[in-house]
Amino acid sequence: MTTTPDRPPIDPVTAVRAVLGAGLGVMLGGGAMLFHSAGVFVLPIVQGTGWSRVSILSAIGFTAVVFGLMSPVTGYFVDRLKPRRFALFSLPLLGLGLALVGILPTSALGFQATMILASILGAGQAPHAYTYSLNGLFDRRRGLALGICLSFSGIGLALVAPLATALIGAFGWRLAYVVLGAIVAVLGLFVAAFLVVDPPRSAKASEAQGTTVAQALRTRRFWLLICAAFLIAGSVGAGTVHMPIVAAARGIAAERAALALGLLGISTIASRLILGYFLDRFPAPLLCAIAFIAPGIAHLLLIHADGYTLFAAALLYGVGFGVEMDALAYLTASYFGLRHFGKIFGVLFLAIGVGTGFGPVLVGMIATTSAGYPMALATTAVGAWIAALLMLMLGGASQLRRCIPVGATAARP
Repeated sequence: MTTTPDRPPIDPVTAVRAVLGAGLGVMLGGGAMLFHSAGVFVLPIVQGTGWSRVSILSAIGFTAVVFGLMSPVTGYFVDRLKPRRFALFSLPLLGLGLALVGILPTSALGFQATMILASILGAGQAPHAYTYSLNGLFDRRRGLALGICLSFSGIGLALVAPLATALIGAFGWRLAYVVLGAIVAVLGLFVAAFLVVDPPRSAKASEAQGTTVAQALRTRRFWLLICAAFLIAGSVGAGTVHMPIVAAARGIAAERAALALGLLGISTIASRLILGYFLDRFPAPLLCAIAFIAPGIAHLLLIHADGYTLFAAALLYGVGFGVEMDALAYLTASYFGLRHFGKIFGVLFLAIGVGTGFGPVLVGMIATTSAGYPMALATTAVGAWIAALLMLMLGGASQLRRCIPVGATAARP
């Protein structure tokens, strides 16, 4: 590795502000607010409108696919605009999209179209800008910083499901979406304006040895990462969306299902914090492979869900959900550097978006056949375990090309 200029150290106050701002940005992301909250909206929408469940599930799946397809574009603009300026646009636009979901649809087709529009408006609220910020500010403690930041998505999951359930019960599903949109827009503007931190220019210069998108596409590790991301995202996405539906089918109260989603959020927080701590100390592919086994077990538990196994499944889904994004952000910077991080991460994130959208639709399609949910969930369990195997094929820590400038010291955050 060639010698590159050291990036200037950041003071502790700025470090805390940067992690908090990035974390809150992730908490208000499209994943938690638009996609993963949708599970508690499905039955109220079906019951209130008469639209088919498959149509609603398809619309939810479209959101993740659109997020994925827009991901390279998001990465391009993050590289150009820097995180803070980008967040000033992306957060209010997601809030607008959420509000429109409650206002515009008059038919199932209209609901699908509005969900696609909301996904386009909110596509910038993926983790690109926030992981870019922390990868550019932190060296030795990069894994921990990313783990803390991305654990905030678990806080979002823990809060949004009970909040949405309460809003739906009080005002109906339409106004619930409008209120969620207002929260994202108002709180998001504050976060972007006062907390999100841009990395210094010298940080980007110090990563000049990073690979281009074209170079990354020619590596074996890139394709292993993209396949593993697709499979684990599809597995976890299917579980989080269908868990409330399976619970209702087995006679479990909606409040208990919402509580299970809250536990999923707590598990996501814990697993991301733990993973972030160990990423700086142990081989990242091995840690991720171990974590990817958990969602597969969760699917098998959900097949026979009752009040207790439902909670166990939620905790295990949280482990998988807590690792997928951390692993991708960390390994993207480790293997390919920061010079074109936004664009490369954007392409890899495309696999997560498509997988997250495809998984729930696949499970819904299989569940409507004679095979039912047992076969559907078993299929996604196998997908999670294949993703674990692919992570092992990436290689150990000695093979990671961590892009830390020569001369960097442990004292630097």
